[in-house]
Order: sequence, then C-alpha cells, then structure tokens
Amino acid sequence: MSEYEFFEVYSIPRNKELMRIFRDLDMVEYLDSGMPRILRTYPKECFRLTENFTRMIFPFAESEITPQVTPQVTPQVTPQVRALLEIIIAEHTREELQTALDLTDREHFRKSYLLPALEAGLIETQFSFARHYFTVPFLLSLSACHNGMPLTVPGK
Repeated sequence: MSEYEFFEVYSIPRNKELMRIFRDLDMVEYLDSGMPRILRTYPKECFRLTENFTRMIFPFAESEITPQVTPQVTPQVTPQVRALLEIIIAEHTREELQTALDLTDREHFRKSYLLPALEAGLIETQFSFARHYFTVPFLLSLSACHNGMPLTVPGK
C-alpha cells in the first residue's frame, strides 16, 4: 500500500468472515470506520510508513505545569543536538546522520551529537540486520515526536 493510499484510507478487507464475527460480537463499532477516525485525530507526522510496515507514534497529552516547574523539566538542548533532531525524519544509520550534518570526525559526532541526544531521551537506538550488514538507526522517541515539546538551547 502506498503512502497516498494509506492517507486516502483505501480499505481492503483481509478476512470478511472474521470481521463479520467481530461485528456480531460488538467488538467493533462500524466496519471501515477506524482508520478515518484515527486520521482525523492524529496528524500525518505521527505515522512512519515503509514498504512493509506502518509505525504509529502516539503523542501524549499536555498536562498543566506550573511556571515554577517548567525550567526544571524542560530539557536543555545544545545547538548540536537541535541540528541532529532537525534532520531526523525516519530511521537513519550513524553514517547517514553524520553525512547529512557534513561532519567527518566520528568521535566528535558521537560525543557532541549522539550521546547527549540519547541521554536526554530525544532519540532511540534501534538495531536491525538489514541488507546483510549491521546498522544502528536512530529514531525520534515519543518525547521528540510530540509537537508541543519545548526544546531550549542553553544561553538563548
């Protein structure tokens, strides 16, 4: 299914008998109503689509925070980490991220970009064995996907 078909909610019943049983048992409200409701509620940015998989990143609700608490819980993001977060839109290997940021020193990239972002919980490490070699893609975590998350740079 293409990205266009996904967001236009092209539906292909996989097992009509099973869906009829679910409907008869009141385990579903209406057939073919779930995806339109999900897409009305969540923006496209919360979906990560690949050729074989769909990943949904659910944002969390904003809670009321008193002004006194906000400075202590607002993560301090360095300009390097902010630059890293601005280029991550899907899974990337370390090499891809380093190339996109035009950095040649692997150790500097690891210490100044990756480790601070990982320690702050802004990116996650996902391990996979793709195309016969080991990659370490970095994904935005739930906290970084959340549109309302305040990212502050020290001294700005």
